[in-house]
Amino acid sequence: MKKFLAMLLALTMLFALVSCSSDSDDDADASNSTEVTDTTSEDANTSDSGDEDADTEIDVDYSDPIVLGHIADLTGNEASTGLLASAAMQFAVDYFNSIGGVNGRALAIAEQDAQSDSSVAATAAQSLVESSGASVILGPTQIGHKSAVAAYAADAEVPAVYYNGTPSAAVTNNEYVIGLGGSTNQLGSTMAAYLYNELGYETIVTITQDNTGGQNYMNPLIEEFEALGGTVVDQLWVPSSESDTSSYMMSAASAGADCIVAWLSGSQAINLWTCWYDQGVCDSTPMQACSHGGFTDYFIWKALSNSNSAIVDTALEDGVYAPITYAYSLDNDDNDALLEYYASYDWAAVGLDASTYGSVPVGSNMFGAIFAAVKVVVETMKTLDDPTDSVALYEALQSVDIDTAEGHVTIDSSRLATKDIHIVKVVQLDDGSFNYEVVKTYEDVSADGYSE
Repeated sequence: MKKFLAMLLALTMLFALVSCSSDSDDDADASNSTEVTDTTSEDANTSDSGDEDADTEIDVDYSDPIVLGHIADLTGNEASTGLLASAAMQFAVDYFNSIGGVNGRALAIAEQDAQSDSSVAATAAQSLVESSGASVILGPTQIGHKSAVAAYAADAEVPAVYYNGTPSAAVTNNEYVIGLGGSTNQLGSTMAAYLYNELGYETIVTITQDNTGGQNYMNPLIEEFEALGGTVVDQLWVPSSESDTSSYMMSAASAGADCIVAWLSGSQAINLWTCWYDQGVCDSTPMQACSHGGFTDYFIWKALSNSNSAIVDTALEDGVYAPITYAYSLDNDDNDALLEYYASYDWAAVGLDASTYGSVPVGSNMFGAIFAAVKVVVETMKTLDDPTDSVALYEALQSVDIDTAEGHVTIDSSRLATKDIHIVKVVQLDDGSFNYEVVKTYEDVSADGYSE
């Protein structure tokens, strides 16, 4: 119940949201990190699904589970993203246990709260391995957190699997890191191709949060857009501490470009969309996303709808597009299994409210990305004599070639994923929720980024 209340509070306090790839300046005390908890539920869903026959009873041994460590921001200014990741991890582990776990041995989750603070994330990684016996760490999502965890993972020789986009250097410069979520280069570069080739924009002006996350998303987009023949009229960088983006919107509007391409997060994103509408820029210049995250994910539209539904109506009528690794509308066998299990999942059994999540995964990459990550870990563990051998697991993960709910995934020599990147359109479903629908897929995009 405490976890549910925290989830509900985080989802309603949208002014505190920031993107899952930005680096927080919080100075939370590492000693306040939450205790490791085994959150695996044997009863979350008792129906068989996926690759197994529905009439076949699957015998899974829960007496000595394989521990997956998970680092998420359950408190602090990244709590909304972290709590969604926590729910997605629980869902994925329950699903794979329902179809046999790892050769009949159940999975369990040991989870630590990074508290939206890099130093706490490193301490959390150590606790997961040394106190909870985790043989692999999944997460965290923030770039600064990842660097802190990577140092410990290399020292402990335990693989850290990052399931969302990561700067290439954060993987290649650190042993025992697997960039399963791919690189930030993939998102920006594919979006550049879509803007230029499909939407026909020849000139753009960019508005970006001036931090590591913003730079790693926008710079690849700018580079590819110019390589295609487009012109970046102006680049506007917004300090993370800036709450009023009106002057940046005025500058962007006066640039006379075909389109504004932006990536801000949380309350800044809400403010920018509001300025785009209030200043009348929406009448002349469309605004598109460099990346999804805190700029176009469902909670942004929910907040805007609550404040002024006309902003949402105008934006969605124009068409808002973003690059992402997963959307509920993907047509593949793994996603079919995910959606089937999702539709009957017993959220109450794990202490969560089903109304928070809707009938399909919410408009974020989190459910698909974590579902894919757990599948990759499970299938790789099945090939090992000892699935808890962290060194053997790390070596085996570097040879991954697998189809997931996100699409096809391979790991290249840099330990980053080559994967499908999907361009999605923001839509409002019949139940009033906001989500993404795929309009174009760029298959097997290299970690270096898309290039024609």
